[in-house]
Amino acid sequence: MNMMRSLWAESSEPTTSSASRPSLANISGSGVTGTVYYVEFGDKPDPVTHNPVTRPVSDYLSSVEADPRRAAALAAARARLARHASADLRPLQVLRLERGLSQAALAARLETSQARIARLEAGKEDMTLSFARRFAAVLQIDVNTLATALET
Repeated sequence: MNMMRSLWAESSEPTTSSASRPSLANISGSGVTGTVYYVEFGDKPDPVTHNPVTRPVSDYLSSVEADPRRAAALAAARARLARHASADLRPLQVLRLERGLSQAALAARLETSQARIARLEAGKEDMTLSFARRFAAVLQIDVNTLATALET
């Protein structure tokens, strides 16, 4: 194992001459056989920052939620998801989805960011008591129900 580590450590350096590249044949007495392949990729391509054919999912959801009929269907789909997938979701996600809310919609009602809602649902951020009261009021639940969901 140590021989392979040293081989990969040596081969991680970019080289241009095949004579300077390590090979398994250079490892004498290791009992390791095989072939090492080198792939040179060249420069990294520039990332695509804007594709005129696509648009962000958030823009699409905003257009869907602007139509009352489609927004109602989306809210109903979220509620169904909460019922059928509740074992795979975190309790805070279930509470939100049962009410048919997206993270962005809940964030807007709470005057916070969608990223904060995601962190709260993932258990990566704690909420203050005043925020918990607002959160419970928006979801129309008791603060104790919210506390139970946060503890699980």
